[in-house]
Order: sequence, then C-alpha cells, then structure tokens
Amino acid sequence: MAEQLIDRGFDTEFSPSRIDELAQTFTPKDSLEEWIERIHNEDGAYDLKRGEFYPELLRGILTVKSLGGAAYGVDPRQVHPNFGSNGSIDTILTALALSNDLSHERGVLVATPTYFRIYNSCAARNLKLIGVPLHTHDWSFDLDRFVTAIKRENPSAVFLVSPNNPTGIGIPDKDLQEVLSATPDDTLLVLDRTLVNIKPETRSAQLLRQFPSKKLAILHSLSKYAGYSHLRMGISLYGSIELAESIAPFLPLGISLEGAIIASRYLRAGPLEAAPGIKENITSSKRILDNFCAGSHQVSVTDFDGNYCILRHDSIQSTEFAQSLESSGLIVMGGHAFPEPNSKVTRVHTAGPVEYMEKLVSKTSDFVVRWN
Repeated sequence: MAEQLIDRGFDTEFSPSRIDELAQTFTPKDSLEEWIERIHNEDGAYDLKRGEFYPELLRGILTVKSLGGAAYGVDPRQVHPNFGSNGSIDTILTALALSNDLSHERGVLVATPTYFRIYNSCAARNLKLIGVPLHTHDWSFDLDRFVTAIKRENPSAVFLVSPNNPTGIGIPDKDLQEVLSATPDDTLLVLDRTLVNIKPETRSAQLLRQFPSKKLAILHSLSKYAGYSHLRMGISLYGSIELAESIAPFLPLGISLEGAIIASRYLRAGPLEAAPGIKENITSSKRILDNFCAGSHQVSVTDFDGNYCILRHDSIQSTEFAQSLESSGLIVMGGHAFPEPNSKVTRVHTAGPVEYMEKLVSKTSDFVVRWN
C-alpha cells in the first residue's frame, strides 16, 4: 500500500546531502528558543502547564482566528485554522459522521468528478457519497440535476468545489446562489474554494452575510493561493458561532507555528487573495493549452478557471499518455488513477511556471504524432 502512495516520477527519499541542505534552510532550534524566551520575558508569563512551545502554537492559532475574523467580518470563533483544506474536509466529515441525530445517514451530495479527498474521507467515515455527474460534453456544473438531487436525496451535507478539482471549472455565481437557496437550512453546505479562480466571484464574506440562516462552511487555503502547500495551512469559515462550535471538538492539534505565522501575515491584509504570479501563470497556461488544442484533433482541454484542468484524449489511453510524459520528466495524473477511473483524460496542474506548460504542449504534440 505504501508503494502505491509514492509518486514514482521523483526519487522516493532525500539523500543525506539533501537532508543537510534542507535542514539548514529552517530556523535553528536555538534561535527559535531564544525568540520565544524573549516573548515570554516581554509578557512576564511563563508556562508551567504544558511546557515546550505549546503556548506559542496556541498563540499562533488564536492570532489566525482573530485576524481571520477581522478579514472576513465574522466572530473569531467562526474561523478554524486547519491543515489546509484537507484538514478542514476531514474535520467536518468527522463531525458529521459522529453527530448524535443520525442525520449523517442521509449521505453527502457532490458534483462528480470531485476532489479526491472527499471520496476517501467519506469512505473512511462510512458516509454515503451521492454523486451528481457534471455535464458530459464540457464538464460544467449541471445546476438543474444538482438542485433536483438536493430535493430528492435530502442529504446530510452538500459539497461544492469551485473551481472544481480536477476540471478547474468554476461554478457560476448565479448557479452558486441557486444551490445555496435550494439547500435546506438544516443541511450542512460546504463551499471549497481552495483553488484560485481567475474569474470574478462573489466574496466569501458576502456569502456569509447573505445566507445567515444556512449551515454554511467556506474553505480557503494558502496552498493554491500562495504556493505554500508545504505549510499545510488553511482556514474554514462558518456561518454561525453555533455551527463552528459544533465542529470545533474535532479539530486537530499541532498546527505548525510557521504556518500560523505566515497565515497571519496574509490575513493582516484582509481576505486571502491569490498571488498575482499564480493568476498570471493560470491565464498563460490557459492561452497555451487553448491554442494547442485548437490545432489538435486528438486532445481537448476543459474551459478551466483554476489551478487544474483536464486534458481529454478519447483515442489515447491515459496510462500510455502519462508514462510518455513521465519519461520526459513531466509528472501528471492520468484518469486511470482517479477515484472514478477514466482512461480518456489526464489532470494537469496549471499554476506553475509557463515553461512547464510549454514543455507539456511540446511533448504532447510529439506523443500524438507517434501515436498516429
């Protein structure tokens, strides 16, 4: 099982020299201890309850909550720091699975294909996942079918991922408003906004104000917005203190101090915004892929707005396509590895340097020629 989790496109372990090099890039423990001791001396407070750096972790978490509340116009208790959106998804679904009223048995409604963590987290908690397929012709959100499913299934929770992962297509604001309006007030509604959206979208703070009666949770992360995936830092925002406090007992402990400090720096400026360079990369990737696919009868691309897109190649198997790209040093996710396998598609990350996408197009062109 462990071998299946390793991406064979890279070395599976750090070499001793790389370990030493990476260790030197982090703050030495002695320096960190001196910094924290200075803070304690300034406060005139010393921790004899927990010891070590636990007070600083709690201080960092409280700072994120306070600044997050100010940035999004909510009570700090409605802000939950977590291990990115993955942590938020796991926490929310754990709370749902362990709810006392057995409402969790109604299932979790999602538009499929969706983010892989949702499938796995539901399976781990024995929650029924109810999938509503995206439009087959262009992978866009099927509003009518989704709203009909809400009314028919009466799910415990509704998950919306916008832009969608893996397609990269955002849910239009008008569709989002209709889903929010159609969802019963006693149904947990989770809006996952982990991916950058290069198109305008209704602000999260506005949605929280607009739908005060909904059990609404909105997820944000520093991973795709700022390239800080290694910090595993994100926040979930809740529409009410009551809802947030019902989820709080299931929050994980031990969020990194570094992650909390970096998140606090961003939230001091207001709501989390995508770094300009990331938006520029997505826009450039979209132009490059659209131009390439316009001249190719073998490959098409989703009309993506976010950090991922899907390449569709009906006459090419994703196993061969992914292996060919990997041999050229390009690591992608073939559709055969999706939770709902689809050997006719491949997922590609779109927010990296433009030269990555240019190389992808070049190698894809070579592969298509060889395939024919």
